[in-house]
Amino acid sequence: MRFSVLVCVSLLAAVILFAACGGEEEKLPEQAAVTLTAAAEATQTATPSAPTPTAAAPSPTVRVTATPSPAAQEIAVVGSGFSIDEEGYYSYGVILANLSTGKAAERVDINIGFYDEGGGVVATESDTVAVIFPGQRAAVAGFSSTEGARPVQMKVQVRPTDWSSWDKAKPDFATTNVGVTPREYSGLVVTGEVANPFTKDLEDVKLVAIFYDAAGNITGGASTYQDFIPAGTSSPFEITSFSEAPAARAEVFAQMSFLTLSAFD
Repeated sequence: MRFSVLVCVSLLAAVILFAACGGEEEKLPEQAAVTLTAAAEATQTATPSAPTPTAAAPSPTVRVTATPSPAAQEIAVVGSGFSIDEEGYYSYGVILANLSTGKAAERVDINIGFYDEGGGVVATESDTVAVIFPGQRAAVAGFSSTEGARPVQMKVQVRPTDWSSWDKAKPDFATTNVGVTPREYSGLVVTGEVANPFTKDLEDVKLVAIFYDAAGNITGGASTYQDFIPAGTSSPFEITSFSEAPAARAEVFAQMSFLTLSAFD
């Protein structure tokens, strides 16, 4: 009886051990497959794709250009424009700037050409600014007429005759209370005040008015000479023009004439 019980117990233990071993063998392939798949995906994601071949960068192109003269570098036309009426009368204005920080441009010559639609010259103007100090702006303006073809384009050429060193503060001919109104019958009148920054009286200071329309375009201008401005004070001025150019506002430039400069000799 005892022997039968031992045999049965042994057989039962063997069956339990076999079942346990058999179940573990069925799970291993599944777990291994999941683990390997996950590892393969992670490796594929982490490995960068092979770089796409690209063409070699081109070598820099070297361009040799002529060095501009000081005049071309340091005097700039920063604004210009004109308008013309039905009878062929035109008004024009040009603003120049001395871009130098230490040189004054002397005797600056200006050539202005007016061209028709075919590129033909229909009118010309010329002017000279006595001096433009470093960092200072100056202007030329006028009123004239042309017969035949109407100009549709204006071109400006500028040439300083000489340069001189200037290490002093630039003279500030401040203009204030500037206004522009139509004249009684035709044309425009510009009024205001101009200041003399020097300790001596100045004579024949040139005043140039530039006209702007409501959009800020230059439409023309006019000029005059102020007989004298007492030292260290302001004088009233008036600039008249026969032009009918649109003039929502005016800007006035005060600049030395050749007669003004002679007072400093």
